[in-house]
Amino acid sequence: MWTPELQRALETLRAKSADNSHLVHPEALLPHTINTDASGRKAGVVLMQTNEEGETFIVSSTSRVLNSTEQQYSVAEQGF
Repeated sequence: MWTPELQRALETLRAKSADNSHLVHPEALLPHTINTDASGRKAGVVLMQTNEEGETFIVSSTSRVLNSTEQQYSVAEQGF
């Protein structure tokens, strides 16, 4: 059941993800992680980096709607 608390959390998440102030400039010598996700209609990717203190930050992210051919792929294939 969708509650007012869930709605507030969603609105907070949307606002924070639209704000680029949480992005960091990449450091070439530090490890990077790529996370992908797909829903059957959309796919997204986040490039993250972990600093020397073990904190992980977002370097870049993007998402898009899949075309009709891509929507026929399995969800596992859509994430790549």
